[in-house]
Amino acid sequence: MRGHYMYSYHKRIYSAFEGIPYAKPPIGDLRFEEAQDAQPWDGILEATKLHQCIQKGFTPLTFGDEDCLYVNIYVPRANPIPEENLNVVVHIHGGAFVLGDTKIAGPRYVMDRDIVYVNFNFRLNIFGFLSTGDSALPGNLGLKDQVFALKWVQKNIHFFGGNPNSVTLVGLSSGAACSHLHYFSPLSKGLFHRVMSHSGVAVAPWVVHNKPLEKAVKLGNAVGCRNSSTNELVKCLKTKSALELFQNFELTHIIPGFFVLSLGPVIEESSSTAFLTDYPYELLKKRQIHDVPWLTSITTGEGVMGLTFLNQSVDTLKDNFDYVVPYYLQYYDKVAKYDKDFVTKQIKQFYFKNDEISKQNYINAFGDRTFKVPFEIAVYLQSKVAKSPVYTYVYNYTNSFRSSNWFGLQHEGVDHTEDAMLMYELDMPGSLLVPEKLSDSDVIVKDILLDTIVSFAEDGTPKYKGVSWKPVKDDTEIDYMFINKPDDVTMKAGKEFGAKTFWSSLPLQEFDKIINVKEEL
Repeated sequence: MRGHYMYSYHKRIYSAFEGIPYAKPPIGDLRFEEAQDAQPWDGILEATKLHQCIQKGFTPLTFGDEDCLYVNIYVPRANPIPEENLNVVVHIHGGAFVLGDTKIAGPRYVMDRDIVYVNFNFRLNIFGFLSTGDSALPGNLGLKDQVFALKWVQKNIHFFGGNPNSVTLVGLSSGAACSHLHYFSPLSKGLFHRVMSHSGVAVAPWVVHNKPLEKAVKLGNAVGCRNSSTNELVKCLKTKSALELFQNFELTHIIPGFFVLSLGPVIEESSSTAFLTDYPYELLKKRQIHDVPWLTSITTGEGVMGLTFLNQSVDTLKDNFDYVVPYYLQYYDKVAKYDKDFVTKQIKQFYFKNDEISKQNYINAFGDRTFKVPFEIAVYLQSKVAKSPVYTYVYNYTNSFRSSNWFGLQHEGVDHTEDAMLMYELDMPGSLLVPEKLSDSDVIVKDILLDTIVSFAEDGTPKYKGVSWKPVKDDTEIDYMFINKPDDVTMKAGKEFGAKTFWSSLPLQEFDKIINVKEEL
C-alpha cells in the first residue's frame, strides 16, 4: 500500500495510511450481517482516503456510504520500522452510536509522540445497531465491527512498527462507552491491554437500549416491510435502498432531533457470536470482565451537550416538561407507569425548585444523569471487583475555542468533550472546529493530556510531572487528578460528582432494580 505524509502540530512528519479495508463492504446480501474478511487487492492500494459510514445528524442531509469498514494507521516516522514495537493506541470515535467518523479522532496532536495511532469506521445507526432482539438480527453489528478491526490490528500492526501486545483502547462519549463495553464481551478477549474512556461508561442510561424490536418494526412498517416474522422483516429491509431507510430514520427518534435515544447497543441472546448477553452493571457485579487497567474521566460541565441536542430550546422543555423530561433524562423506559409522575415531580423539585426552569438547571440535570452518576457507579464498582487499577481525572480547563461559544451558551463548567479537543483533534487541520494554532495555555494543557495518554499506553499507569497519580482505592470516595489550569493540576478526592444519592433514591428499574421485558412482534 502507498500512504502519504502529514505533519503533526509541532511540524513533525509522519506516515499516514488511510482507507485500508479491514472487512468486506457490508452491502447487498451482507447488509445486517456480521463482518467478513476483506478481499486481497491487486497491485498497490492507494491508502490516502478517509471514509464515512452512512449517517445523518443535525441536518436533513444523508451522507457517507454503506461501504465504510476501513482502518487508518498513523506512524510517527517518515517510514514505518516493523521491528520498532511501539505502543499502539486505537481510538473508537463517538457520535451517540448514530453518527461520527474518524475525523473526530484525528492524529495531528498525538503524532508528536512516539506511538502508533489507529482509528477506524464501524457501522452506525440503522446499519450498525438495528436489532430484532432475536437471531434474525441480534444487533450490535457496530460493536462487532470494532472487534473485527481489533483483530485486524492484532494481525497486522507489527508491519507498521506497532506492538500487538501493547494495545490501548481509547474512546470519547459513545466511543468511550464502546471502549468500556469491550471489558464485558467474550469476543474482545486478548485484543486490548488498557482502556481510556473519556466522558462515557458502559453503565450510562443511554448505552444499552431496551425493546429494540419496537424500533425495527416501526422502521419496517414505514418502508413497507410489514412482515409476520423477524426473519422476513430483515429480508425485506435488505431490499430497500439506504436512502429510503434513512428517509424514515426519524421514526426511531422518540423526540424529534434528539437522536441520542434512537439506536444503540442491546442485550443479545446467548450464542457464540454474541457481543453482550447481560447488562454491564450485572457483569461487573459478577466480576465477568477482562481485568486490565482502566482510566476514565469526566468534565465539569458534561450536561451542556443535552441542550445542543435540543437546539438549546428551553421554552420547548418548559412547555412540555412532564412529557419531555423522562426522555431528556432517559428514564422513560426504566420506570413503572405508576411511578413515572412521582419520579418527574421529584426531579422537578430537586433540580428546578418546582419553577426555576433555566438552562443551567437543565445542564446540571442532564450532566448528572447521563455522565456523572454513571461515572461514579462504574468507578466505584470496577475498582472494587477488578485486580487491575482504575484511574480517573476531572477536567475543568476552558480552552480558547470552547464549543459552547458557537451556540451562544453561557454556563458553568467545561463542556462535554472539551478535553478531547486537545488530545485527538476533532477534525482535520483548517476546519471550523479546531484552530490551526492553539493558544499558549492550550498547548500546555494539550501536552499534559498527551503525557497522560502516552504514559498510560506504556504500562497502564498515567503520569504527569510533579503529581503522584493515585488509583481509586476507597469505596467511599474517588481519588482523581483535577486538571484546572496549566499551572493547577493536582490530586483530589471526592464523594459525589453528580447527585448519586438523589438518583439512587428514585424507583428506577436499573442497576440493582433491573427488570427484563420480553418483546413480541
